[in-house]
Amino acid sequence: MSIVDKARTMLQEWKGDGYVFGLNVLDSIGTTAASYGKKTMIVSLDMFQEINDKVQKTLEDAGVTVVGNGIVPSAKPNAPREDVSRIETYILHFKPDSIVVIGGGSAIDAVKAANALS
Repeated sequence: MSIVDKARTMLQEWKGDGYVFGLNVLDSIGTTAASYGKKTMIVSLDMFQEINDKVQKTLEDAGVTVVGNGIVPSAKPNAPREDVSRIETYILHFKPDSIVVIGGGSAIDAVKAANALS
C-alpha cells in the first residue's frame, strides 16, 4: 500500500464523512455544509473567483444560504490578528451554521481562530 493510500485510509477511518478530500470534491461541499444547517459563510479571496462561484452554486443547489453579503475576505499570510478579528465579527453578526474556507494554511488558521473566539 502506498503512503498516499495509507493517508487516505487513515483520514477515512479517523474522520469518516466529516472530512472531504481528493479530486473533484467541490461538488460535495453543498451537501456537506447542508448537514450542519441552512446557513453558511464563505471565506475566500477574489483571486479564487472561479472556485468561489462554483462553491456558491453548489451550496445554493443544496439549499444552503450564503450569509455575510457574499464572500468574506480571507486573511493575509500568517493570519494577522486584525484579519482574525474581522472574520470573528462576521461570524458573530451572521451566526452561520458552517463556514467554508477557500485557501491555504493562513486562511484556514484565521477562520479556525475566529470561530473559536466567536
